[in-house]
Amino acid sequence: MAPQEDLSPLEQRYRAWLRLLPAPYREVWQDDLVATFLDGAEDIDEAGLADAHPTWSEAGSVVALAVRLRLGAPGATPRAVALGAGLRLLALVGLLAPTILSFLYVDSVLWTSGRLPGVAVPLTDGHLSSLDGATRLAQEALLLLPVAALLAAFHRDAPPVRRTPWLAALVIGVVVEPAL
Repeated sequence: MAPQEDLSPLEQRYRAWLRLLPAPYREVWQDDLVATFLDGAEDIDEAGLADAHPTWSEAGSVVALAVRLRLGAPGATPRAVALGAGLRLLALVGLLAPTILSFLYVDSVLWTSGRLPGVAVPLTDGHLSSLDGATRLAQEALLLLPVAALLAAFHRDAPPVRRTPWLAALVIGVVVEPAL
């Protein structure tokens, strides 16, 4: 790497963005990335070079690469791979809870409206009270958190999710249980 005073202002700005990348990755690829970014900025004249900044798409691609590398993309450290796997698991568990709650809600609506065959209708007025605004907002915020984690953790460079045999048991349970 050249001394800081020999770099153009645009190159200094590119290198500042690249500081978001993990140090081991940056040590290997920083010069190549800066060269690629500067090749894309060739149409800028010398006078405009001092005022030029990386484009939003260039900065966004560096941020996205930094997130992928810190969440276990190929070339990431073992710690980052473990962090990414943990975040993906947290996201899936976080999405499981609202799914279960939605099934329970539908079941309770069907129960209180008398639409479940063979099950007595409870002694209520036939409808469920709606949630107040603050509770509804809190539920929606809790739903957004695992969705954001899921979107961050399941990128195209993430290791594929293993198929597990318990999914077959789930399908069998859904098919067999109503017959009982």
